[in-house]
Amino acid sequence: MKQKQMQDADAEGANDMPKLVAGLFTARQDVSLLIADLQEKGIKERDISVIAKDYKELDRISADTGLKTPDSGTADNSIFGVLRGVSEVLEGARGEAKAVGPAAKKAAGSELWETGDHLAVPLIGAGVPEEDARHYHDEVAKGRFLVLVQCESDLAKFVNEQMNNHHSLPMN
Repeated sequence: MKQKQMQDADAEGANDMPKLVAGLFTARQDVSLLIADLQEKGIKERDISVIAKDYKELDRISADTGLKTPDSGTADNSIFGVLRGVSEVLEGARGEAKAVGPAAKKAAGSELWETGDHLAVPLIGAGVPEEDARHYHDEVAKGRFLVLVQCESDLAKFVNEQMNNHHSLPMN
């Protein structure tokens, strides 16, 4: 499996709980095609988020897919309600995450330094395992696209397959 599936709940009966599926991509076109395929299957715009460093590329994804325009981040009540922008200054190469979808208000604006965990912190808060969240932070800082899809458990396999079909990167 090239991307990760995280469970949003750790209670018994978790098979009925929504899952968060994450995948990393190098090409904007792959992300746009993935989102189009997910939307065709009925996955709603409100359940798809894309986080990236390059605002222009993210804006193109929005134009291609109909997702809302990229955001720089402030609090709201989306499914990623536990996500929040982090603004500490650490050493390294500077940049900020931009995002579309429900994660936008929480993760957008997170500093992307070579060292640190500014994007990782809100991802961990959303249920992404710490090691994976730090990996995603590093990859977004390098210019990769992080796609997060919240879906019912019966659609998680389909989302995983679609991410694989659209060239998601393997987890190291």
